[in-house]
Amino acid sequence: MTQTSPDVSTSAGIIRLSNAFCDAKALLTAVELDLFTTLHNKGTSTEEEIRKELGLHGRGLSDWLNLLTALGLLERSDGGYRNAKGADRRGAGGGGGCLAPRRGPGHRGTAHPGGSTRANWVGDGATDR
Repeated sequence: MTQTSPDVSTSAGIIRLSNAFCDAKALLTAVELDLFTTLHNKGTSTEEEIRKELGLHGRGLSDWLNLLTALGLLERSDGGYRNAKGADRRGAGGGGGCLAPRRGPGHRGTAHPGGSTRANWVGDGATDR
């Protein structure tokens, strides 16, 4: 796959670069919170069910879920959200492992300003089939 970086000599390129960061942050947050595993195990869930299951306060949740849907990681159906095919296959519950936060013995998060923690990500090296 050939990928080109945005032309940051233009305003449009800087905005594209900024959007790419936001998209990646939305994905990493979903991984850290085990959203894909949760949806894999529970199936289609409403926004309120996701909020309760992940222990979130709910502010911004709708925007975040809609962004993940726009990125093709989630799908909306039956009044709720479910993993898109690729996210379900590559999520922790789907056996792919690359979207799974490392947990258990030896788990060490990386500290970020403000006291948040980012899990260490694992991949199995497998290619999509």
